[in-house]
Amino acid sequence: MAKKVTGKTKTDWISILQFGGSSLALAFYWTGALGSAVYGLYQIALYSDPSAIDLFLASAALFWAGLLLLPSAAYSLALLAKRPLREFRIGGAWLIPLLILIFAVVLVAGHASAVAGGSAWFALPPLHVLAASLPMACFAWLGIRRLRINSAQALSGGLASGLTLAPALAITLEILAAILLFFVFAFFIAFNPDLANALETLQTDLDRFQNDPEQLLDSLSELLNQPAVLTFVLIFFSVAVPLVEEIAKPAAVWLLMWSRPLRPAEGFAIGLLGGAGFGLFENLLSGATIEHWAGVTTLRVGATAFHMATAGLMGWALVRARNEGKYLSLFGIYLLSVVVHGIWNGIVIANSFSSMATSEASQFLPYDLPFVSLVILVLIGAGSIAIIAFFGQRLAPKPAPKK
Repeated sequence: MAKKVTGKTKTDWISILQFGGSSLALAFYWTGALGSAVYGLYQIALYSDPSAIDLFLASAALFWAGLLLLPSAAYSLALLAKRPLREFRIGGAWLIPLLILIFAVVLVAGHASAVAGGSAWFALPPLHVLAASLPMACFAWLGIRRLRINSAQALSGGLASGLTLAPALAITLEILAAILLFFVFAFFIAFNPDLANALETLQTDLDRFQNDPEQLLDSLSELLNQPAVLTFVLIFFSVAVPLVEEIAKPAAVWLLMWSRPLRPAEGFAIGLLGGAGFGLFENLLSGATIEHWAGVTTLRVGATAFHMATAGLMGWALVRARNEGKYLSLFGIYLLSVVVHGIWNGIVIANSFSSMATSEASQFLPYDLPFVSLVILVLIGAGSIAIIAFFGQRLAPKPAPKK
């Protein structure tokens, strides 16, 4: 859209970028959804492969992610065409109990479908999409219902950026970080004979035991029992990944605050939805497997909460730094977000390694969580929900005094 500014026209680059990015990502997701579904049908028809269910889960996830990009594309296109669409409104207080009830029913039905196996290929995918999305909707309601953000384009753009731009930035930077750590790890191997021997043994066993998963797991366990391996993995997932992702999640706020003035409440809401999109991206893909589906889906509720809370806080702090010069507060929020994210990732990775190294895992989760670890994860999730609700109330406009 072109805007008149002192006799000149100003191109609305934000709307152009939003429409172009949302449309391209939508096409990418739906192409992937179609490809996954076709390949899954091929696997079932020709080989009766039960693992094809994972392809249908991925297909449903990609289709749903693309569908969520439609509002962003529509609102930005309407503004460019000078035909703004009607703004949407969020439901009332009855919404949260309803979402919680639906989520509980979906979780039970999904677990029953996953255990049954036979009908899971068509029953579980829609349940997977619902289970991944309902917590996000619930937390979004808590955070933005009272804020009176009158720009559906900005809100839908925040969600779209979390599904597209933020993962693209994060993955790119994480690949660079992984390459750097790989060279450091290779240098470390040169001075650690035990680790070098474990890697050589694993390489040999990969050729010898291609059709024997148990033997391969035993060989992998020897490598995972090397402290240096766990250390490097933790450095990557608990330090490098949080440093990158906590900057990337509020991508929409980074773009918008340099194009027009934003209120701190807008920064929080747009950042919150950026974290929602990012968390949903992880939920849809990380849980896209029939094995341990219910456990992973339940655990991801807490991950969704902290992704949204930290992204919302970052959006709020970014706007305050831009408007009021409060850069120390921004750094503190960023450091807190990285630490919380790092603790969550560290607990999950450490317990995953422990499970693989001992060849033991529960039927509900791909690893057994010790009580202390479980308590910490629950506290992070509950604390994140409390932050979302608190800031959603604190940043709400104050009612006008009665005359």
